[in-house]
Amino acid sequence: MNQEAVDLLSTIEPFASLSGDVLEAVASQLALMTFPGGTVLAEQGRNTMERIYIVRTGRLDLYFESRGEKTLRSVLEAGDIFGGISILMNAGLSIRSLTAAADSALYVLPKAVFLDLCRRFSHFQSYFVAAFNRRMQDESYGAAIAASQVV
Repeated sequence: MNQEAVDLLSTIEPFASLSGDVLEAVASQLALMTFPGGTVLAEQGRNTMERIYIVRTGRLDLYFESRGEKTLRSVLEAGDIFGGISILMNAGLSIRSLTAAADSALYVLPKAVFLDLCRRFSHFQSYFVAAFNRRMQDESYGAAIAASQVV
């Protein structure tokens, strides 16, 4: 068992609401990967998410790309999650781009394990759906999503 991963997951919603046994099972499915600063982990509209990233250490830039410009930038740090919304709400296609701004260590959860958690625990899936709904209420986010869907 990876106690460090269990300890981290137990502090992050929606994982924190899962039982200890489930957290231990999830932790056993995690892989720890490191990425040097500058590594592109996902490109908006180009990558299909096959995993969920959970930030252990480091700093990552999250942004929309439009006509070569980065917009609606935000930062992911320890305890933040990336990929769940893309898998559930966008057929797995990355909604935003993600780049390591500094050397980063991320726990990686396979898509199949994530989807199993969503099937087994409705509150787990609801967390990601609610996060997407909140973001879509921001006109800039909604416009960026709409623009990224145009072929």
